[in-house]
Amino acid sequence: MILIKIFITKKSLINEKNNFYTFITKVNCNKKQIKKEIFNLFGHKVIKVKTILYPKKDKSKFTKKGFLKGKMSRFKKIIVKFNKKINFNKLFDNKNYNGDKKIETDNTKSEIQSCK
Repeated sequence: MILIKIFITKKSLINEKNNFYTFITKVNCNKKQIKKEIFNLFGHKVIKVKTILYPKKDKSKFTKKGFLKGKMSRFKKIIVKFNKKINFNKLFDNKNYNGDKKIETDNTKSEIQSCK
């Protein structure tokens, strides 16, 4: 499974009106693999795929236990244009749908899952 989750921000919600949808994928996949996987998963023709590769970032926070340091792993964000509007609620309500492959949604940019 190449897709990890749907990436939801204000900008991505605005782009949904023009049939652009944003996802987080594994770092090592290319545009052809992404296009094929999305067609197999959603069953709609993909017109265009844009990829953005984000580097690792250092993260730190101050807590009661002291200063904590860590790293956020790198990830690949893709913007996909479909030929028509997709309703994700209908896709996940399908009886043949396996819950293990469900794409998680998240409303915050700061919490990105690992792409490994």
